[in-house]
Amino acid sequence: HSCVGKSAKECICENSEYIISLVKSKLSVLPRIGSCINEYMRTIYPSVEKFFEITAFGSVSVYLCETQSDLDLSISLSLDGGRIMSGTDGYKCLTAKQQRAQLLNTYIQPCVSEIASKVVVKLNAEPPIISLTMDSPQEDVCIEVEIDIAVQSDGVLKSQYIQQQYVETRGLFFGWLWILVHWARHVGILKFHKT
Repeated sequence: HSCVGKSAKECICENSEYIISLVKSKLSVLPRIGSCINEYMRTIYPSVEKFFEITAFGSVSVYLCETQSDLDLSISLSLDGGRIMSGTDGYKCLTAKQQRAQLLNTYIQPCVSEIASKVVVKLNAEPPIISLTMDSPQEDVCIEVEIDIAVQSDGVLKSQYIQQQYVETRGLFFGWLWILVHWARHVGILKFHKT
């Protein structure tokens, strides 16, 4: 492990440029996904500028990702999108899980299938997700980005809490969490990469 025998500060400083570049590269697919989905929705609902809000969460959003980490995205209805869907009889009768699966299968899957090299729909998963693979458009770091899209994931709140702790502690929480996560991955407590 590259940090053995070094101080936490040395490890973080040594890896910070790489981490920032990696996060930037993974997040670079977000605008393409967002515009593709919302442009598709405008063909169905022309009066709605933004039907879905798309938020990154998980290890990428809190700068704790590895090269092989996927990008977790949460899709939620915008105010206009929510108003439209709540007025749809068939949608209102569904359970929350069925609503999420319907949004993913009916609206999200057709969009991402056009821009992704691989798409796997997992509607029976908990929560239902769509997994896809895209190339990062970043010029300096060209990587293949694996993405999981869920509807209204609880992970967003967890990531926002961690980001808030970064701000409130002026980065001290990041250092502590970075050390803990890297140690846990090294000893096998946390999953180090996808199998």
